[in-house]
Amino acid sequence: MGGVLCKSSSSVSVVDGPAYNEAPPRVARDRWMGYVKAQAPGAGELRLGGRSDAVFLPGTHDAGVYDCNGLLELVKEHFAKAQEYDFAEQLASGVRIFDLRVDVDGGGFRFKHGPVWGDATVADLIAALASFYSNPARLDEIVVLDFTHWGDGMGKADSPQDTAGAVHYQRLAEEFIKHPVLGPLLAKRREAVNTSLKHFWDAGTPIALSFHFDNIGALATDDKVWSGSDIFAFGWCGTRYWPNTDDPKKMAKRLTELATMHHGDGKVWPMLCVLTPQVKGLKGIEDQVPAAHAELWDRLAPGKVWWTEANMMMVDFFPPRLADLAVEVNLERAAKKSGAGKGPVDNHEE
Repeated sequence: MGGVLCKSSSSVSVVDGPAYNEAPPRVARDRWMGYVKAQAPGAGELRLGGRSDAVFLPGTHDAGVYDCNGLLELVKEHFAKAQEYDFAEQLASGVRIFDLRVDVDGGGFRFKHGPVWGDATVADLIAALASFYSNPARLDEIVVLDFTHWGDGMGKADSPQDTAGAVHYQRLAEEFIKHPVLGPLLAKRREAVNTSLKHFWDAGTPIALSFHFDNIGALATDDKVWSGSDIFAFGWCGTRYWPNTDDPKKMAKRLTELATMHHGDGKVWPMLCVLTPQVKGLKGIEDQVPAAHAELWDRLAPGKVWWTEANMMMVDFFPPRLADLAVEVNLERAAKKSGAGKGPVDNHEE
């Protein structure tokens, strides 16, 4: 691929929240889950999904679209680029669930945002993960790789008869399964309701590789590919969890509704704290990030619904401060599991 990489030239910080620099994080963000494990006896009882006993994981929406390349790159950057950090930087900043949208590109796989190609590839993701886990101190960092959307070149995910598509999915799975570093770290598929953090930690397999692919049993994966259709709440790959608005208050209201609804026993459910770019007003993704993040800092606070109920929080232009809050949220939840408890929750947010 030729051309100029689409890196942001904005002088406005999109990662700093209010009072972001008042105090340093209590632990290095690349090892925050290991810190929670060491500090809170009840941490292992937190589960990947569910509500009252769910872990809180910070994540990135359209995680693979941090570079754009080729024709009309400035337009692509404005309306398609969703992250400032590459995969290695996202991992080091504390991201633990990745929303991944991929398509076939020649002999490999490349990430997209809708119809727009990013410049990052699955090979880039694998290299970043392998480097990250080469440090044994990071083996307690549980990472969910959630392949949520498939480009047209991948074939039909819900058609067992689509043999050409099955070949692509198999090949993508094998990129991870056969990797000498990542293969042994892939957690075997389980029902989300039964998957505690202790299960990942005891097995020494911190990576959950999830495909939203209805014919998951057709893949020869040694149970190392999780069925996103089974473990994630119904509608996650559709529009149910997408606020689809450029109004930050409407976004926050919708997410609060999602935080208090029933998602199915043990199901993993994300909250998309993102604003939809509006072509008419020429507002791109990065333009709207400060408003989305402002709602995040206001709503993700002790005693509020997002703090007590949210499971996965996906954002554009990931703010490292979210990893710092994840430490506090999970320490509190783990304390409740071990019987310490906390104060009342405000369930009447607007």
